[in-house]
Amino acid sequence: MGRISNNAIKIKSRERERERERRMQQVSPMATRYDGPTIWFHWTVACLVLVQWLLAQVIDWFPLGMPRIEARSVHISLGYSWASCCWRA
Repeated sequence: MGRISNNAIKIKSRERERERERRMQQVSPMATRYDGPTIWFHWTVACLVLVQWLLAQVIDWFPLGMPRIEARSVHISLGYSWASCCWRA
């Protein structure tokens, strides 16, 4: 009784895909470059990735104890936050 058929799952999946496509901004085939917010987002993400990489490279320079633990915690927290934002995008 409580089982969902494969057909119902496929229909739901198609409905979600159509809704996602409907919400996406249409891009003109004649466009020669990306819009301002897209370019800004690209460079913001690129800078955040660079900051994360640099922090990972110098994390061992922090003294043992709380400074190193806090630096590692910040690095991990920023990584999870960045990944979760990009995963949903």
